[in-house]
Amino acid sequence: MKKETLIAIGVLAALSIGLLVLMQSGDKSPEPIAYTIPKLDKADKIEITQDGKTTVLAKKDGAWRLQAPIDYPVASSAAEKLDKLLSRPIGMDMDYDASAASKYELGDSAASVAIYVGADKKASFRVGKEITVQPTNVKRAFISPKGQDRVFRAQAGLRTELLKALDDWREKKLVDFEEKDVTGVTIRTADGTEVVLAKADGEEGAWSLTKPEGVRLDETVAKRLPGAAARLRAAGFADDASAEQTGLDTPSHSLTFTLVGDKKPVTIHFGNPLKEDKGAGGGSTSPDVYMKVGDEKWVYTVKNWTWSQLAKGLPELRDKQMLKLDTKEIASLTFAKPEGDPLVVESTAEGWKLTKPEAKDVPEANVNAITRIIGDLKASSVPDTDPAKAGLADPTKATRVTVTLKDGSTKTILLGDAAAEGKKDLFARVDDGMVFVLASFNATKLTPTAESLTKEPAAAPPGGMPPGMPGGMPGGLPPGMMPGGLPPGVKIQ
Repeated sequence: MKKETLIAIGVLAALSIGLLVLMQSGDKSPEPIAYTIPKLDKADKIEITQDGKTTVLAKKDGAWRLQAPIDYPVASSAAEKLDKLLSRPIGMDMDYDASAASKYELGDSAASVAIYVGADKKASFRVGKEITVQPTNVKRAFISPKGQDRVFRAQAGLRTELLKALDDWREKKLVDFEEKDVTGVTIRTADGTEVVLAKADGEEGAWSLTKPEGVRLDETVAKRLPGAAARLRAAGFADDASAEQTGLDTPSHSLTFTLVGDKKPVTIHFGNPLKEDKGAGGGSTSPDVYMKVGDEKWVYTVKNWTWSQLAKGLPELRDKQMLKLDTKEIASLTFAKPEGDPLVVESTAEGWKLTKPEAKDVPEANVNAITRIIGDLKASSVPDTDPAKAGLADPTKATRVTVTLKDGSTKTILLGDAAAEGKKDLFARVDDGMVFVLASFNATKLTPTAESLTKEPAAAPPGGMPPGMPGGMPGGLPPGMMPGGLPPGVKIQ
């Protein structure tokens, strides 16, 4: 007999002996696990009890909604995951007797879930520990069905998908429109002021301020309002807050957004800030703000930065461009205070000259630093105040910057008192225009002394900004940045 044939016979004999041993030992293949959570895509009610509190979800007109402890829409993302979970049967891959219950967090205090189709309870089980199986990252939850002294491992993340905190079920997107849907905005503030904005036809239509009339609009601010509203999301819920707490009986700001076609306008109201928060180091942080949508009963909190994007009034909406002119056409500048001699700087064939109170040469860079501000004069803000309150009613009592152009025309900038206590910003006014706030660094440039005008500017470092250019861009390197790369030994992490 050949060697190969003998080997084959030996292998077959060994296999036969092994099979005989198994049969005699009585071991059998594991029985399939009998329990399965059936496909429940027709479910219309789910009761979830955990920590002594019951949350009820009910499906109406195809959409999930919280029914208890509060009536409220279920978040679209949570509803989608719930529908996906119920769209297939959920099988079990492990089976233990009741003695394993505590090991898998299925004791008497475990959360319970009941799923209904109409009045029929189709599934009822306790939910215990959940694990993530490596390396597949699939979730498995241990459950104990009602009426069975068994523990099963379900092939789904039932704990993750069903045992959510109440607020995690709630929809946080607060309005149902898109930025492109908005055709107008009406803003009402607590002092009774009403501002109306209108958008021209078309997605890129221009915005205008129709009320009050005759006020120039900062269209950049207006354009941001629809997008900020469309993205509005709740940071939290304030179901038990009193009207006194929220301040929503007399909102600080109310904004009504008119929408395209027959879509119903949407109004949002902002109330009081929450009590001041403290940061991790004990310092103050910007507190959230109470808000609500229209006449709905629910009260939300929103982040302070969300509120600041939307809580705009006439001061923020006014155009910040106060003066625009060609600096090459400036013939002279006169700086006059209520008391003392004025300073006069004139453009001559030989360059800029200080002509009053005495004749001196003026470095061009010093004048350029001033004319750049004047040629594109912008307010840092436009407060709703009158000239008298700003100290600008009588020009003889204000600091004046008179700009004389080569055609003989003039523009006058009036600088008043400090805009607010503790600030160096100044109230200002151009001719008989509106009062605005001029940032302190610009105000300093527009109130020079004879010494600052005639002093030679410091030489710029090699490759740096030209003399007289204010700190930062445009055209130059940021302060402290060395030309040609980083300083020796400095690396980007």
